[in-house]
Amino acid sequence: MTIPAIDPAALRLYYLQQLGVAVYVPRLAADAELPAAQQVEVESPVAMTETPAETASVQATSAPRVSLRSSLEEPAQSPAKAAAVTKPVISDVDAAAVQTMAPFQLLFAVIDARVAVALQVPVLGKPALTETESKLLHNLLRWLGVPPVSEPWLQYRWPLPGMPAGSVAAAGKGLTIFLQQALSNRPAQHLLVLGSGPVQCLQQGDGALTVQGWLTHGLSEMLAVPTLKREVWQQLLPLHAQLRR
Repeated sequence: MTIPAIDPAALRLYYLQQLGVAVYVPRLAADAELPAAQQVEVESPVAMTETPAETASVQATSAPRVSLRSSLEEPAQSPAKAAAVTKPVISDVDAAAVQTMAPFQLLFAVIDARVAVALQVPVLGKPALTETESKLLHNLLRWLGVPPVSEPWLQYRWPLPGMPAGSVAAAGKGLTIFLQQALSNRPAQHLLVLGSGPVQCLQQGDGALTVQGWLTHGLSEMLAVPTLKREVWQQLLPLHAQLRR
């Protein structure tokens, strides 16, 4: 199946707007001609290419320094104690905002009014399924009582075109925006997501789907480790029961 051509620049601009990232234009060179006495140091805004993790790092390094007392006024702390005091603490809630999300590639299609599928494919390969992956997907959909995919695949990449890799939270928000936009054009009751990359984004990322999602292993993962097929079968039994009513 062919994939519609997508303008990378337009796609990046669209998702930047959806993610709420402002695009800043550099000042005129005339500012550099001002006398030294009239120049005012202004804190530059965070660049649009910075990730939430990088932003947190900038804020941490720009915090005011704490002056140290003289050794005559207060005994110096031992290295172990000082390390214990200054060591940052990251909660489980904030872990997704710090952890960098590995790049991945995804294919998406709405099968019918009941089911849409999102499949992870190799990030460096062609945006298409191999013959064995297509056969496995066909058997899976037939077991669920769903017809084969007849619509062209939509392609999604993380990170976005022209952008550096970001956090899991940012990746989850970006993927959620893409899926919601695709499902708004052609709604479906269930979303079947196959692949560890998009599953991690949707489970730990910053975003929530308005459709019932079924997250499990990818096609290539099941082909590499055949024992995962039984696990996927067990996870999708509730979906099978709903679709077979």
